[in-house]
Amino acid sequence: MTAYATVSDLQAGWRDLTPKEQEIAGVLLDRASALLSREIGDVELDDVQIEIAQYIVCDMVRYSFIGASMGAAPTLEDSPSVSAWLPDMEGGSLMVTDRHMRMLGLGRSRAGFTVSS
Repeated sequence: MTAYATVSDLQAGWRDLTPKEQEIAGVLLDRASALLSREIGDVELDDVQIEIAQYIVCDMVRYSFIGASMGAAPTLEDSPSVSAWLPDMEGGSLMVTDRHMRMLGLGRSRAGFTVSS
């Protein structure tokens, strides 16, 4: 699977990253792309949705970095290796939100009730 975004995409929309942060970001962008692909399922994205997917995975990684800097994970400077810092995919550090899915026009269904107009 090809990632929806690159480290260059992340930096272009946010800030320059240190070499260590770039290494971590590359892995996180791959993981965020895999998570988003799982949520999207078999839906084929059009060109606009692919650009939105790029924004979404960058958003996911950006918030993962922000969480790490606020003490949610070991700080980048304190970690001896990339693998020691990387958040667990199931641990919630990288998450696809309802807002992300709505941005793609693929809002999640809510079990238990239906909205009618």
